[in-house]
Amino acid sequence: MKMFFTILKNEMCSFGGINVFIHTKDPSEKRRRTLLLCAYAVVFAAIAGYITLSSYMLEKYGGGRCIPMLFTLLASLFSLFFASFRAKGTLYREKDLWLLSSLPVKSTPVAAARTIRIYVDSLLITAVIILPSFITYGIMEKTGVLFYILIPVVLIILPLLPSALAAWMGILFAAIIARAKHKVLSEVILAILLMAAVFVPMAIFSSGSSGGEAVEVIFSSPGDMSREEAEKKLGELMGRAIEELEDGMPALKSWGKIWNGENIPGPAIYSLISAAAFSLTVCLIGKSLFKLSGKLKNVSFHHDYDLTKLSGHSPLSALTRKEATRYFSSGIYVSNTIIAPIMLLAFSVALLFVDPAALIKGKTPVDLNVTGALPFFLSLPVCVMGTTSVSVSIEGNNWWILKSLPVKSSDVFKAKLRFQLELYLPFYLLSEVILLFFVRAGIVTKLWFLLLPLVYIVFSAVWGLFLNIKFPKFSWESETEVVKQSASVGISILGIFAVIIPGAVTALVPSEFCGVACLLFMVILCGFTRLMYKKVMGTELAAV
Repeated sequence: MKMFFTILKNEMCSFGGINVFIHTKDPSEKRRRTLLLCAYAVVFAAIAGYITLSSYMLEKYGGGRCIPMLFTLLASLFSLFFASFRAKGTLYREKDLWLLSSLPVKSTPVAAARTIRIYVDSLLITAVIILPSFITYGIMEKTGVLFYILIPVVLIILPLLPSALAAWMGILFAAIIARAKHKVLSEVILAILLMAAVFVPMAIFSSGSSGGEAVEVIFSSPGDMSREEAEKKLGELMGRAIEELEDGMPALKSWGKIWNGENIPGPAIYSLISAAAFSLTVCLIGKSLFKLSGKLKNVSFHHDYDLTKLSGHSPLSALTRKEATRYFSSGIYVSNTIIAPIMLLAFSVALLFVDPAALIKGKTPVDLNVTGALPFFLSLPVCVMGTTSVSVSIEGNNWWILKSLPVKSSDVFKAKLRFQLELYLPFYLLSEVILLFFVRAGIVTKLWFLLLPLVYIVFSAVWGLFLNIKFPKFSWESETEVVKQSASVGISILGIFAVIIPGAVTALVPSEFCGVACLLFMVILCGFTRLMYKKVMGTELAAV
């Protein structure tokens, strides 16, 4: 038991860089860690606010009784999704395999400590979803004290089963990727399939025979029915949709009763099942963890190469090719950063079928200029996470190689910027073809469709590289730490406010001043991007 607590302490000390934050004597490192903590706090607050608003709207339109069922299901699915890919790097580490297996350490305490590390990650995700939704439900439904006592119970037991399942899925994913010939492609496909599996239940929840009627109500003009009649109709449709869902999937109805206080033995039974599954997972994996880790090592496939005519390239072109090679050699790198340009294209396709202006017309207290703000919100995905926010840290222990090359520091940074722009270019061009030739909009709106996403793509690339130079992370055990947990990635998410704030302001501006507002915000963004670019180009590699 003492060995287990020692290993667990070592695992948790590295959680989120806590150990470095507590013991570092470097003031700049302390500031970087504090800024990262603030960035995560803002992101978590935004997610909690969205969950609270969603719960309130469900209550308002008569779907409040499905909140415990829906949000516990979402928390479990998202915990499973994120934990499944973390399990591969958390449980089965090649880096310390031989060191641990040579020490007088049993594998079961190691497996238990690492599985609890996965559980803590899932617990944070669960808390962000469950706390705001359940508190909103309790206040609006006027539930008793027993329901509030149930909330911490839900937080503790809900992540147990997803963590256990994630450990086994980590074995499956590691085995597939290790033996696949195209490892990066395999990892990307697995990520997409797992993401699709998360969104399928949500699609099922929103489907049903009542869906078409709900769309008719939403798109109805103010003259067809009053706002009160529309809200009453939506409430009736919401109740009917929930009944249809529960009749078609009785398991979901039982799942909801477990968490809304109707079925008191339910949480106890689920707790026993989850705890048994978690304990059994730890015992089975722990019994042969070192042997499993050895078998899950990557298998290399050798190719026959024909040496042909050698060709030369400029330093910038050669460095850009190096960036591309490094990018496509990491599945976790590709799967986490390719989502942004794909979402840009998906938003453009969605505008073929949905008119956001008509969607909310007459449904808000004030008239919003949705069409004028649309180019800003179309640019939202590209500000989430780009390749440049990781491109410096991903070099790891190889950063000294770039420092020793006879190339300019500016060429190294230009290559990282150039690669992200080249990666986004096909998606941008295809989305612009859709927006300019198939989406119904005025000439001025199409002009902003063309300019604003392009400006934000450049801003995202420079912003990410600027942050990664300020907050590099060269010491890491797996690429997952850099791509998902580094300071530059966490802070770069705040770039979405460069879209949300101008977009919200433009939506409140009268339509005759919309073009002026867009031009003003674009000039400000270009100026800010230019300042960051000059700062990046003036940085020496030795200073990073």
